[in-house]
Amino acid sequence: MNAQAQPLPGALCASWRATLQALEPWPALLVEALDHRQVLQALEHAGWRAPIAQSLNVPPDQLACNLSRCHVRTGRPSHLWHQDGALCHDFVAVPEPPPEALLSMVTCWIALTPCGEHAPGLEWVAAPLDRLLPVAALDDAAVQARFAQHAFVRPVLQPGDVVLFTADCLHRTHLTPQMQQHRLSLELRFLDARALPARLAADRFERWS
Repeated sequence: MNAQAQPLPGALCASWRATLQALEPWPALLVEALDHRQVLQALEHAGWRAPIAQSLNVPPDQLACNLSRCHVRTGRPSHLWHQDGALCHDFVAVPEPPPEALLSMVTCWIALTPCGEHAPGLEWVAAPLDRLLPVAALDDAAVQARFAQHAFVRPVLQPGDVVLFTADCLHRTHLTPQMQQHRLSLELRFLDARALPARLAADRFERWS
């Protein structure tokens, strides 16, 4: 967690959780389930806007939220190893992505329930990558062989905890047979409003004002 910022208020997370549970089965997109402006406001009040901008190396007033790629997640079914910077990349046409195929983007992941111990959480590799990995390199055996065991991070998170990861970050759902409880989380994705990628041209963006 970034030292400059704080978890989101527990009461607010509880209200979002109640709203989502009343909608169950809830929509996959955050904007179809919650007021995204309230979520952005909560992140700003907790001090997360500056770290997000710093991670992208853009001014805070140039952050664009990709509303088409902000999701409500449960951890089931689990997501396998991937990089968010591969969003909309065509691995069939270009199986060995060039360095420029890696999007410049930051994902903001918010836990609404306890996760990582009794409910599905996150696992990531704490090692920077300068490009998208090809599909063959995303197999679990290949990932385990590529990185040292100390690079794998599996945090236990509480409601309101926020995790930021850049587009190169290799991550997946952390899910074990012992995790029988339910998880709810939110994902927001941010890009530089001045340089939105052509392959996301059909997406809906909103400037974080």
